[in-house]
Amino acid sequence: MKKIIYSLCFLYTLTTSYSFGQSSALYCQNKGYPADLTQGYNILYSIDDSVQEYLACGQTNIAINQVLVAVIDPITCEPWCSPGISPYTNTDTCQQNMFGQMNVNGSCGRIRPEKLFYWNQGSSSSMTSLSDFIDNIIPDSAYVLIYSWILNPTNVYGLQASGSFSAWSSNILNSFHSLGFAAIDTIALTRPWIFFTKKGDLNTSVFVIGSHAEDTISLTQNICGTGVGISEDLFQPFTLYPNPVANTVTIETKTGSGNYQLHDVTGKLLLSGTLNATRFNLDVSALSKGVYFLSLQTIKGRTTRKIEVVK
Repeated sequence: MKKIIYSLCFLYTLTTSYSFGQSSALYCQNKGYPADLTQGYNILYSIDDSVQEYLACGQTNIAINQVLVAVIDPITCEPWCSPGISPYTNTDTCQQNMFGQMNVNGSCGRIRPEKLFYWNQGSSSSMTSLSDFIDNIIPDSAYVLIYSWILNPTNVYGLQASGSFSAWSSNILNSFHSLGFAAIDTIALTRPWIFFTKKGDLNTSVFVIGSHAEDTISLTQNICGTGVGISEDLFQPFTLYPNPVANTVTIETKTGSGNYQLHDVTGKLLLSGTLNATRFNLDVSALSKGVYFLSLQTIKGRTTRKIEVVK
């Protein structure tokens, strides 16, 4: 399936590094017209194979076309976040100003902080706030990942999809132009797209556009370091199989020790425990069919992987 890829500078070296001087792999996957929640869960972004966020702003907002924005600190390589549903607000670490986005006081439905900011494409006031967010809130040198949540205009998840691209005024288009996404107003906006840049450096701007409305696309970029002398093990702290899984998933880690947690898509903790061997079997047979997220904390850090349970 042919993808259309535009890049001003595909290979570049970053001069800013964080504590370990290593680069990180930023990955984003997008799909147009997701037919159900299973396809929606595959719309996500990750850093070093650790899922940071997935889907879009939830609850009844799920049927609204959205612009999803991740802002990543170039020093810590940590994404900005906004509070989830009280009491899981993480007020010490998350942005408290909602900047006019859709997730206000956890209204997107997750009982944890959100690592994306969401704007309603069909609302002129929401898009004006996005323009201000891009121009005046995001600092220079921050990494910016922006991608679309585009729905079939007839019926999505049993809800009538709403919103359109008519709210894309010249101001918001100019904001995207300033980041290096000059082609945004020349493409068919019914197709999925992904855009990445380091704000203030147009040479880092790169974007991917699907070849049709239901296309699946992805983008990978190195961020937050020089990338010199980095072991592959840093990016693969553990492996798991089979996935999808019906009964038992096997976890393999090179460290042989660590703690694991399994959450559902709302952030609710379902299983937790300790690993004391390089191979561990986790029984998921009691779980309902659906998507879950397995996090493993080892001496190499914390990594999250998506698991699909089938019946």
